[in-house]
Amino acid sequence: MKFLIVGLLALALAAPASARSGNGGVAAKAQPQVEVHRGLGYSRDLRNLTPRVVKMLAAANHIAHRPYVWGGGHGAWRSHGYDCSGSVSYVLHKAGLIGRPRVSGDLARFGKPGRGEYVTIYANSHHVWMTIAGVRYDTSALRINGSRWTKQRRPKHGFVVRHPAGL
Repeated sequence: MKFLIVGLLALALAAPASARSGNGGVAAKAQPQVEVHRGLGYSRDLRNLTPRVVKMLAAANHIAHRPYVWGGGHGAWRSHGYDCSGSVSYVLHKAGLIGRPRVSGDLARFGKPGRGEYVTIYANSHHVWMTIAGVRYDTSALRINGSRWTKQRRPKHGFVVRHPAGL
């Protein structure tokens, strides 16, 4: 699992500066120097990430090992720990998609209906998690491996499926 997190960060940092500079989500032809995605279960081609997805990966990695703290990430973006909606909100905020933290019920109405090409949010009134490039990012994974990242699947029944527009 540590390889997965390091690999995602390496991928985000391997993108050229122009891909990370914020072209409003327009796809940049980022060519990772190392093909870190092989064998890790990604369901998307990671060589053509948009600048926003690169920012999301970097943000997700930044807090992936922080502890679960109920309400964490809602009082301030910088927090000792984050809850489920604080984690997803942090990632969306760092990509310039939201200006304030949202609770899971609000995230069930965020963006567009259905799965996204690179980012999908699964939310209900009690919990929220997301996938980025096909890999689950979920606070419940912390008890599995100490990280929010996991390749383990989660039942989607009872969750509203949404995605940020264009992603």
